[in-house]
Amino acid sequence: MKLATILQAGVAAIAISFSAAAASAATIANGDFELGQNNPGPGGFSTLYNGATDIAGWTVTGHSVDWINGYWQAASGTHSVDLNGLGLGGISQTISTTPGQTYKLTFSMSGNPDVGPDTRTMQVSAGNASAPFSYTFTSNDHSNMNWVTDSLLFTATGQTTTINFASTSQQNCCWGPALDNVSISAVPEPATWSMAIMGFGLIGLALRRRLAYAPVA
Repeated sequence: MKLATILQAGVAAIAISFSAAAASAATIANGDFELGQNNPGPGGFSTLYNGATDIAGWTVTGHSVDWINGYWQAASGTHSVDLNGLGLGGISQTISTTPGQTYKLTFSMSGNPDVGPDTRTMQVSAGNASAPFSYTFTSNDHSNMNWVTDSLLFTATGQTTTINFASTSQQNCCWGPALDNVSISAVPEPATWSMAIMGFGLIGLALRRRLAYAPVA
């Protein structure tokens, strides 16, 4: 096989693998909760009730949540959400997905430090997956929330998937799990990785053959 043909095959294999990954990409809107209407003032928070859409991209579920703006340290930017407003609440967002594609939902979790030390809990669901998450703290305060990163793997069952975070902390009112920095990424399938590896291998072969046949000065 000619060097040019090998090189072209390698580039094509890599392009196909990246195209497949791009086609299955998904995006969380306003995952750090910075944007919205009726924004709470700096250093404060707003209580939002069931059905509220003040936080751009998100809908409040359950009873209510508190939309935080600098009241305590955020994991990203200045905003976050306490999933217990004046009762057990949650937030949800519906995103575009590729059926059969596996995704990794990543988020930062902490706990309202106004009452503690304690354990805060929430249920996270997406696609065909649902799992409980808990956060136990002993020394959180407003200036150091000790955020941790958690994740949930799920496989999309349709062209849209609803992401839902719901408090299960029985403090009820008003000190719940804190949420911030939500993001999502497609998990490459083995076939995609194999195609990319084959492409890089072909390019490496072409380069080795080119060096082997290069004239000696």
